[in-house]
Amino acid sequence: MRILAIELGGRSIKAVEIESRFRRFDVLDFHEVKLPLKITNSTALYKEGIEEILAKLPSHPEKIVISLPSPSISMRFLNIPVKQRKKVEQMYRFELEDSLPFKIDDTLIEHAIYPMKDSSLIFAAIAPIRFISSYLDFLKSLGLDPDWLTFDGMGSINLFCAASAQAETTQVGPKLLLDIGHNKTTLSVINEGRIEAFRSFSWGGFAITQNIALNTGLPLEHAEQEQQRLDLSKLLGGSAVDEMTDSAQQAINLLITEVNHSLIAYRNQTKNSIASIHLVGGTSLMKGLPDLLSSRLGQIPCSVFNPSDLFPIKEELRSNVELSKFAEVWGRGNVFSRKSPLLFNFRRNTFGKYTSLDEISGLLKNANIIKLAQYGATLVFILLIHVTASSYFAEQESLKANEELKKVFQDTFKNAPKSLKNTLLSNPEKLKDYIDQKNKEMEQKLKMVSKSRESIISLLKNITRCFPETVKVDINKLEINDRNLIMEGVLYQGELNLVTDALKKLPALTEIGVTQEGQRFSFKGKVTGR
Repeated sequence: MRILAIELGGRSIKAVEIESRFRRFDVLDFHEVKLPLKITNSTALYKEGIEEILAKLPSHPEKIVISLPSPSISMRFLNIPVKQRKKVEQMYRFELEDSLPFKIDDTLIEHAIYPMKDSSLIFAAIAPIRFISSYLDFLKSLGLDPDWLTFDGMGSINLFCAASAQAETTQVGPKLLLDIGHNKTTLSVINEGRIEAFRSFSWGGFAITQNIALNTGLPLEHAEQEQQRLDLSKLLGGSAVDEMTDSAQQAINLLITEVNHSLIAYRNQTKNSIASIHLVGGTSLMKGLPDLLSSRLGQIPCSVFNPSDLFPIKEELRSNVELSKFAEVWGRGNVFSRKSPLLFNFRRNTFGKYTSLDEISGLLKNANIIKLAQYGATLVFILLIHVTASSYFAEQESLKANEELKKVFQDTFKNAPKSLKNTLLSNPEKLKDYIDQKNKEMEQKLKMVSKSRESIISLLKNITRCFPETVKVDINKLEINDRNLIMEGVLYQGELNLVTDALKKLPALTEIGVTQEGQRFSFKGKVTGR
């Protein structure tokens, strides 16, 4: 499976191409498209950048990961004096509701539960539904339909936690992770695998560039070049510094103030002090920045986090790419591995990629599917969905769908000679003609049956109509024969009571019952109208 993780930054579009195999997770390549210092039309620039990155890929990615912008998400930490996970799951939303400035029913919430000594710590990310909807529309305008939609900062957290778990170090205590980008900085405190503090604020390397340009009168492009040549370790010597370095110091003081306030708040709340500081992001590559931050923040050890020290990658990638600035986007791609501690995804529930009964109803409009379905004494719907959609799948999925087609055909036309089956399955036109012929024969036989006898297709359509628009489901299994109905799936939105009542009103069904465990449900009933 090929994965493409994308970060729409203020200075560039970054992407990491990853391939997931059995027990392997390989980084294939890093991509970056630079953007102007001042962006006037972000949609056009991002679209061009995305198209440029996709054009470089050998094949279209099967999974795409991206994040919601920071202003669209609110982060909360809750301490609940309960250790039982089930009770915490039941309680945290009520505790969370009091701290939100908007209705909780109009939001999507992703959360992690960390057991403490006598309580549980909840780390929750809350996004209003309208923000998610508008951002997905924006991404579609760029030509993207992501499978995973997370929050800014989760990628670097996942990568750092995974690296910390592998590293053999005697260093203990809370660690501060600073992701310093072009326009913003995310701050995370990680202690024994727990996220104990998180915030994002509007300060990035561009603030240094702007201050240099303001104090020296240089154009922004020249000021950025001067910034990249600076050595901030000059600020530690106590000697006089030049105008460029002094301008950079003025801007960095704002960063130090923000970080200091966060560390004081964390210390007051937890009674713990930060043991080490780790930097990622493009601005973290400024020469002398780790030493300067260490000096200004109480001599806390500070270093740049380099993911390649612990995650094996190709040697040419290690030597040609500034890996620290790819930490966030690299970590986003790791959500499909088994070692990611945070799996926040706002493409679940309402915005999840699922197959609804409405889509199944649309498939039934395909004449060939209806003809094939008429022969099924027991109809297993998932197989038919795979067969119909095979032309839209990737090559490997098409092969799988063809195998499903063979199974369905063999189960449907059991009396057909083997040589005829092989001929029809290798020739779509002959297969269609064969089904047309059998359909004519079936229609003649149906005329001999009582008009009150309802066809399987009619019954399926009526079952589909029992699901109102307010109920969103995934149907994993649907079996109907002359006696029984079995329907299993997952509920994403709405109440099943409406569906149950509607099914009971169908004259062809009796003894309708439903069982539900969490989001999974199962309908069973008798078919009497056939």
